[in-house]
Amino acid sequence: AAVAAAVDWALAPTRAPLAEGGGGAADAETTPPAAVADGLVVAYGAARALDGASFVAPTRSVTALLGPNGAGKTTAMSVLTGRVTPSAGAAAVAGKRVGARGVAGVCPQADAAAWEVLTVREHLRLFAAARRAPHPGAAAAASATSFGLAQKLDARASELSGGQRRRLVLACATVG
Repeated sequence: AAVAAAVDWALAPTRAPLAEGGGGAADAETTPPAAVADGLVVAYGAARALDGASFVAPTRSVTALLGPNGAGKTTAMSVLTGRVTPSAGAAAVAGKRVGARGVAGVCPQADAAAWEVLTVREHLRLFAAARRAPHPGAAAAASATSFGLAQKLDARASELSGGQRRRLVLACATVG
């Protein structure tokens, strides 16, 4: 019941815009939660990866999704990042309907996003273009600066230290 009340509160400023496909802007008195899931269902045929999942991740907090293998944690994150469309339910990130480009970035568990032969600049331009940034080159340079990689723009991923690779993956997740 407590989760249901929190979900009702969290989606209140975004519920109408979600139904209309809008952005879900909140008024000046309300800051939308970082993420909201309301009755998410993801079905693959008869199997359900999510069966009515609801939760709120408050803004400026750390939230963990815990559960055994097969509980739907990865599927829930895939819905929140727009990679999977739910069969039912609603989801929002920062007050915006999930599925809208640019709402959330994804940083994978491994450095899978760092292709060895591409430079930092090439990675960031590629991801900025994929997110439809109006000026991928400028977005790449700004992201490199934000993540302390400006001096490494022309270095290949294979030449980066482990920490620099993690920063590159984060920059790729948020560029644009």
